[in-house]
Amino acid sequence: MSRGRCASVRTYRLTDPATASDRQRFREARGAARVAVREADLEDPGARRAAFRQEVGTNVRSASPFLLSLVVSAGEEIDRLLHRLDPGLHWPRYPALSSNPASRFQRLREPPRRFVIATRNGDREAVRRRGFGHTVPFIFSRSDWACLEVVEHSLEVEARIGPARLETLFGVLRVELDAPLPDTIALAILGRRIGEVIDHRSLRGHSWPIVAVEEPPSPSSGQTLVVETGSVAFRMPWVR
Repeated sequence: MSRGRCASVRTYRLTDPATASDRQRFREARGAARVAVREADLEDPGARRAAFRQEVGTNVRSASPFLLSLVVSAGEEIDRLLHRLDPGLHWPRYPALSSNPASRFQRLREPPRRFVIATRNGDREAVRRRGFGHTVPFIFSRSDWACLEVVEHSLEVEARIGPARLETLFGVLRVELDAPLPDTIALAILGRRIGEVIDHRSLRGHSWPIVAVEEPPSPSSGQTLVVETGSVAFRMPWVR
């Protein structure tokens, strides 16, 4: 992963992207889900849900450790939360299965930031596509919210916690601040643990380092902290 500051756009290598075997598994699982939905009574939500769980249970193999920590800090249980997971809009037509190694992701703010996935034929950009995924909200208050999302082979999260917006993707956590940090502080926090910089119970006690500080897109915006969390192995509760 690239380290350091950037002026506007920088690329970061993801540590846990989908592999060729993952993509083959996605295609096979989606094909089986389409057959099951087509053959099932479409008025029977139980049959549709069973087909959905079979696909997701086949595909998911990892999770963001920050997501798991945030779920615990919110007083939730990950398995109970996952049992609330429903198919996304227009499933099983969407979310579309990627035809290349890049998951399609769109950054939270403009100008867009990019992740890249290293492949045998060179780097591929990853840009997040929203609105079609399988999600479960688990924090919702006047100021904070958080939503779990299934992204290809992984459980990820997008959240608003106090003065920061957070998003994970395949081993990386991005923390977008509301207000800019002084340059001296922005430089000083490189390499420090994110829990030493942002005081939240989901971040305390973890060794996740800040590996880059992105410059804000405007003078009134805050920087984005790029944090390496890695991924952890995970299976959905109904296929363990």
